[in-house]
Amino acid sequence: MFTVQTFEHGTKKEIAQGKTLASLARELGVQHFVYSSVAWADAGSWVPHFESKLQIEDHIKGLGMPYTILRPASLYENFLYPQVKEALINGTLVQPTRESTRLQYVASEDVGRAVAQIFLNPENYMNRTLNLATENLSTSQVASIFASELERPVGYQYLPGQLLGYELDLMYQWMNDRNPQNRDGQDQVKREFPDQIPLQTWIALNFRGEQEDSPKL
Repeated sequence: MFTVQTFEHGTKKEIAQGKTLASLARELGVQHFVYSSVAWADAGSWVPHFESKLQIEDHIKGLGMPYTILRPASLYENFLYPQVKEALINGTLVQPTRESTRLQYVASEDVGRAVAQIFLNPENYMNRTLNLATENLSTSQVASIFASELERPVGYQYLPGQLLGYELDLMYQWMNDRNPQNRDGQDQVKREFPDQIPLQTWIALNFRGEQEDSPKL
């Protein structure tokens, strides 16, 4: 069984859903429970939707059933939010992270492929917690990669986190202050999940044709 929860209706509901589903899986004799958590879940961030996933992780581990916990980094797909994508097409990367803030990134497709591999080779992943990341980039590096692939200048504009609401503001404050890397075992995980999609390739796949309407470098 594979599961991932959202916090859009609050972390209390997220925790309740995650724990309830895991407990039911244990009662029904599920042979392999795979939970998608988040990178930095155990970093002591006090970010509510990170801490909530750690609570679910701990509950799963305490049930005594076979499990794998996958902790994906920030998804490339966040660049596809309409306002973010439109700004990029027009030459600006608008982000609530500072230019110097480094984050790890991964494509959602690679998360799916990792989960498939885990289910196909359960003996290699039982009772393990795995960080999953492809890129480790500063915000300015992200802008440069977009500029190179889109063949146009891409500048940076800071977006105050307060505009995103309390919880996301708290998350980005922590990211900007801590520059979280969470690289434990990253090289080993890359060996286990090879051929991950680099950001440049992902941009080509998801912004194809968008280059034609703007000035070239």
